[in-house]
Amino acid sequence: MPFGFPSKRDMSEMFGYVTEEDQQKWEKQREARKTSSPGTAQQLAAQSIKPALDLAKHGIRAQMHGAQNEAQRGAQAKQRVVTRETVTEQSRNIDGSDDFGPDF
Repeated sequence: MPFGFPSKRDMSEMFGYVTEEDQQKWEKQREARKTSSPGTAQQLAAQSIKPALDLAKHGIRAQMHGAQNEAQRGAQAKQRVVTRETVTEQSRNIDGSDDFGPDF
């Protein structure tokens, strides 16, 4: 501080003025941010769905690998057979309307 007066830099730091150095530093940070972050919504969507696609790919590969192992062993493909049996019962009338003949 010559003669007791603060310099231009000291004044800018005290009152929050932006100096040329600050502007240059901020511009460098902006450029760095632009290169490190994706720019479009399509890129963001691709990044967000990538883990799900990877999981599906691993699942399909596991199934194919299992089928290949079974084929190499000579094993037949597993078949699942489901049968249903329906049983119907017919109840008798209990109100006496059944015709059993005159002897009953």
